[in-house]
Amino acid sequence: MDMPATTNKRKRLSSPDPVESITERFKNIKLKDNIEQNSALHEQFVYKYWKNKYSSQTDLISIKWENENGELNLPYDILLIDNGKKHYIEVKRVRSMNQHTFSMSINEIEAILEYKEKYSIYIVFLEDK
Repeated sequence: MDMPATTNKRKRLSSPDPVESITERFKNIKLKDNIEQNSALHEQFVYKYWKNKYSSQTDLISIKWENENGELNLPYDILLIDNGKKHYIEVKRVRSMNQHTFSMSINEIEAILEYKEKYSIYIVFLEDK
């Protein structure tokens, strides 16, 4: 059976490792854990992943967590600029490994249509403590 063409679009950016190795790689990274920032931990997790991955290439790659100082209501959470090319990353949190749905705003859907393969959605599972 032929796979839909859209399956390959996810791999335009260097795809993160499987969840197990990401978790292992980040077990020593400190995340902000005060109550005010708790809702953004999933965004911070992905931001720190990309910052760590490209830490030796800061002259070529810029990574900005747009909501680091508060929600800006942009249709993406992280802006990655690689050799002048912008990549928009939206981070969604799910509360269970079995959760296969998440909500999206109209602005996020419009951004998908506008940015196409330059727009990625990362789904992060973080347990409530």
